[in-house]
Amino acid sequence: MLYPLLLKTFRDHVRGIAGWVSGIVALIAVQLAVYPTVRDTTSRVTDFADSFPEAFKKIFRMEEYGTAVGYLSTELFSATLPLIFIAVGVTWGARVATDEVEAGTADILFSLPISRRRFLVTRIAAEVGVLVLLGAVLWLALVIGAPIVDMSVSVGRVAAASASTVLTGLVFGSVGVLVGAWSGRRSMGLGISLTIAIAAFVVYSLAPLVQFMDDINPFNPMQWTVGAESMKRGFDLGYSLIAVAFASVLMTAAVAVFERRDVL
Repeated sequence: MLYPLLLKTFRDHVRGIAGWVSGIVALIAVQLAVYPTVRDTTSRVTDFADSFPEAFKKIFRMEEYGTAVGYLSTELFSATLPLIFIAVGVTWGARVATDEVEAGTADILFSLPISRRRFLVTRIAAEVGVLVLLGAVLWLALVIGAPIVDMSVSVGRVAAASASTVLTGLVFGSVGVLVGAWSGRRSMGLGISLTIAIAAFVVYSLAPLVQFMDDINPFNPMQWTVGAESMKRGFDLGYSLIAVAFASVLMTAAVAVFERRDVL
């Protein structure tokens, strides 16, 4: 990697990173602040959750909502946090190969003795680093905040759920990296990767209700990450390896495409 370029990338986006960190911490704080009310009215909350149509409960995975694990799974790890990490992943991914081109600095950068491969690998490393940083913030916020509101959760399960959430952003971010490297347009990378992410989320959500979607769900990236339900079941090594392999293949392809494309 080109460490000066890595540091420059982080420095150029420090305000955005700080914003995402603040947003995640604020979201965790709000959800934890609500939990004592849910815990103290478990029977009523359970009755309220049971009053929803069965289809609705299946879509939002509302099992055991009154428990700490069920509450965190439903409120944070089933949709909200994965969608946030997808937004971060695809936003950064779409910019990996296009920032310098759209800024008009690509000709200066590539006139230096820097290979395109090292350039793109460094930019990909920056994206992965940001996702890992946000995952660590997520884990730390829950580990510190849970005892404050007397929430009993396993540190290991929180780590597993945080890792799965990071992988969600990484998988769909890799789509943005590949499309951006191929097209040279950030808007195309962002649009296609978001479209795929939304389609994958819809299929995952409706899989319990639609047989066809349930049949194809094992091939759905959302199933490899969010569908592992790591908050409830712990870290799923098999699904995680599939997600990492998928992202690695797409990013490797992005490097190969970027090396051969005329970016000037």
